[in-house]
Amino acid sequence: MSPSSLRLIALHDSVNDSLALASQLRNAGIQANMRHAEDLPDLHELLREENPDLILHLVDLPEPRLAEVVATSRGCSPAIPVLGMTTSYSMEALLGSIAEGARDLIDLNQPAHVLHVIQREAAAVRDARRLVQLETLSQDSEKRCHALMESSRDAIAYVHGGMHVHANAVYLETFGFAQFDDMEGSTLLDLVDAEDQQRMRDYLRSQGGEGATSKLDEVRFRSRNGSAFTASLELSPATIDGEPCTQVLIRTQADTHALEEQINFLSQRDLQTGLYNRQYFLDQLEAQLGKVRGGSPASALVHLQITHVADLKAKLGVAGLDALITEVGKLIQKIVGQDVLLSRYSAHAFALLLPEQGGQSPEAYALRILAGVTQHIFEVDGHSATVKAAAGISVLDQHTPSVNELLNRAERATLDAEEKATDRVAVYTPKEGEISQAEADGQWNRVLQNALTEDRFRLLFQPILNLMGDNGRQRYETFLRLLGEDGEAISPGQFMAAAERTGISHAMDRWVIQHALRTIGEARQRGLNPQIFARISGSSIVDPEFPAWLSGQLISAQVHDGSLVLELNEKVATEYLKQVSELQPKLAELACPLLIDGFGLGDEPFRILNYVEAEWLKLDRGLMESFATNKANQAKVREMIKAAQQHGARQLIVANVENASTLQLVLADGADFVQGHFIQAPMERLEFNFNAF
Repeated sequence: MSPSSLRLIALHDSVNDSLALASQLRNAGIQANMRHAEDLPDLHELLREENPDLILHLVDLPEPRLAEVVATSRGCSPAIPVLGMTTSYSMEALLGSIAEGARDLIDLNQPAHVLHVIQREAAAVRDARRLVQLETLSQDSEKRCHALMESSRDAIAYVHGGMHVHANAVYLETFGFAQFDDMEGSTLLDLVDAEDQQRMRDYLRSQGGEGATSKLDEVRFRSRNGSAFTASLELSPATIDGEPCTQVLIRTQADTHALEEQINFLSQRDLQTGLYNRQYFLDQLEAQLGKVRGGSPASALVHLQITHVADLKAKLGVAGLDALITEVGKLIQKIVGQDVLLSRYSAHAFALLLPEQGGQSPEAYALRILAGVTQHIFEVDGHSATVKAAAGISVLDQHTPSVNELLNRAERATLDAEEKATDRVAVYTPKEGEISQAEADGQWNRVLQNALTEDRFRLLFQPILNLMGDNGRQRYETFLRLLGEDGEAISPGQFMAAAERTGISHAMDRWVIQHALRTIGEARQRGLNPQIFARISGSSIVDPEFPAWLSGQLISAQVHDGSLVLELNEKVATEYLKQVSELQPKLAELACPLLIDGFGLGDEPFRILNYVEAEWLKLDRGLMESFATNKANQAKVREMIKAAQQHGARQLIVANVENASTLQLVLADGADFVQGHFIQAPMERLEFNFNAF
């Protein structure tokens, strides 16, 4: 549940009294979802349907009695607190209510008392639920750790007070014990060679009270049969059966080398097919480009795409399709041999780096691979399958601008090859007037540099409407526009990708923030209380100097109350998750909230909130397409609004509200904030009349 959102069940005089109480809480800033119960059967039914945070009972009612309400609540969900309410508050009434099982008694004649008690109990419920979650996670984690320990190839044991309390099979075998009963009661020092025992004692004393993992290298151990060996020792805090202890990991030099080799192998390979992975392939491609520019012979990139994936998936299923892709990769590797760098480029595509072929053209080489793949009959889980594919080729020579452009060219050639009826291989050739992405980016970079110098950027402002009716603060999102040489406004969709690739988006972000702060200052002089949402790019996220620069700007503008909100796209936040999770606490110290835009897509949209405490969320605009008639989108938005409240997101904005029907639907779903052209198109000044809507 959100700190500002509560699910309540009230047994009051009437439905109107329950709604009046909910209104009182909303006016205090608490979004109260109030359900009214007439009697005990009604309460029992609501408890089956809902998972409320609190139950409120008017003890002045003749029926049901408070004790009956408490008993009904505990029978359905013992953890839900019951609060009594009365208009005749006294110490005697308070003690009587507590004796009947209530957590407290609320004085309805004192609005402040109502608010404080409900907030306190809601916080207690949140803490209790979080504690249960953490205990469950801890128990699950301990079980997983225990299972991993037992299956590990490392020698691992747990010690408490220096005594062994558990050890895995590898640990027992390392020291010559057949079973743990033979080791039980022995100390870690018992396993250390006499020459190293004093060193080990000193090390263990130095670790007293330490909470981090530590390591001691080159320790001489002695097994049960008297043989000595040298290994490293790692100690880390752990628990076993809920009790604190120390995990001991002993690793020989041979183990370390084997582990390093395994890690190195896994870092280069696609786990499903065993081929090189995309990142390793790109690194090698970059290295090869450097060699070619240095005078090495030209080579070629082949992009081979499976072209009828939907049909294969329908026939073989997801698991069968994965197995087929693995078999295709093995066949290609067999055709090209080990001298050709082959990778799994994407889910259903492979990439090959062909060396100089000594007279054989890259096209002929690719045709040989394609023929081998398309003429082969694959067997997958008892099903026979053939594969259709197409291949695109891009030559890597001294004129290749970049690896990204090389890949783009190969993919475009693959699309051309897919149009062929036979011999579905195509070599990239520039079309008339076509320029590389690098050249296009360079042109945009010059335009944007000039625009910054000549002040040809503009900000537009679109209002964000609070459906709760609180218009004490005027909220607007900024929209950046570039003025062309003819004065026509150009939207960021045409230049922002190039700006990020060339690095100039960093300077544009700063321009937007400075002008947003200037707008806030001007609006305050007019008696307004604005809150401006300004979008930033990934360039600012990875800039280590950005927090200090932003702090200086906020101090200079005297903005310390959350009036500036930084807006970040969900895809960017996911791509730079570590940097965003480190930046967000710094923004919180500056009273500068963070908004995640493009929210609500994917299987686990709320997963990012485990790492980034965003105060604002904005639903992805795709969820609002044809919203008035799209039942699936309506259900998804309804789910997102409810889930956002449960996951602690303080505020959620529904954007792209383009008509009255959409507004009515999201209002009924419980949306707090909306934005869109139906409310107001982006405007040049902060002049929207929030009270008139």
